[in-house]
Amino acid sequence: MINSKETLAIVELVVYIPTLVATLAIVIRHGFKRQLGWIYLAIFCTIRIVGSILEVLSHNNPSNVSDKEWAGIFQSIGLSPLILASFGILKRVIDQTSDRAPTFRTHNGHLVVNTLSTRFGIVKRILGPATAISRRSRLIQLLQLPATIALILCIVGGVDEASSNESDQKTGPRLFKAGLIMFTVLLVILIILALASLKEIRNTPSQEKRLLFAVIVSLPLLTIRLLWGLLSVFLSHSTVFRISGGSVVAQGCMATLPEFLIVLLFDGVGFLSQRYKAQEIDLTENQSMHAPKLGSKR
Repeated sequence: MINSKETLAIVELVVYIPTLVATLAIVIRHGFKRQLGWIYLAIFCTIRIVGSILEVLSHNNPSNVSDKEWAGIFQSIGLSPLILASFGILKRVIDQTSDRAPTFRTHNGHLVVNTLSTRFGIVKRILGPATAISRRSRLIQLLQLPATIALILCIVGGVDEASSNESDQKTGPRLFKAGLIMFTVLLVILIILALASLKEIRNTPSQEKRLLFAVIVSLPLLTIRLLWGLLSVFLSHSTVFRISGGSVVAQGCMATLPEFLIVLLFDGVGFLSQRYKAQEIDLTENQSMHAPKLGSKR
């Protein structure tokens, strides 16, 4: 007999298999650049498909404990690719906006910041509006490392928690909590960067605005998903908020549904958006890498 957990897993398979195909089509269309975000959505869909298969297998073969354990682990690691996808799409918006950000000009068209930089060694990247934007872009690149570390902590924490070793069982929840705390910090940074980009919307190309709005709309959904993860770890004795054996309704409303809405939202704008050419990405990264350093002379 099919129980509610298995039903939810089957629903996820029905949803995420075609969604993965659609996401891969977007990835191919936009190019295999990690910072574009959709490659992370493809990874997320793959994680959900594998986790759902393991969930179904665990119900069909209850004696195989490892299937159940890994199903729970895969269920718990969806946050990382979703947050990275949000950062990636936001980075595209930021990169495109920085190309159109205004600089301070005098009436005769000469750049004031260039004059100051030449005469007094003041770096123009401090003063120009495009500077803060490009810094946000570089920050997003750096944030991939803590996001990866948080993911590893959650995976190791899940494995240790499912271990038969008592010491590992005590260490597991701590690692899991540390990973979720890191995800919380990353989400706060994502919210700040998204709101900062919203202030620059006048300089944002029209087709990139829908991507920015998609990221903004995804923020409350990501918050709900993160809240479910936090409750399932910090209230581990609750019969409602548990990754394994908790309420299917709570999981469906606070985890499964928000996740799918985020994927649907990002895939939707991915199909509507024009292809972001690889050479444009390389040019933006080149300009960012070769930007003058503080105190440098021209």
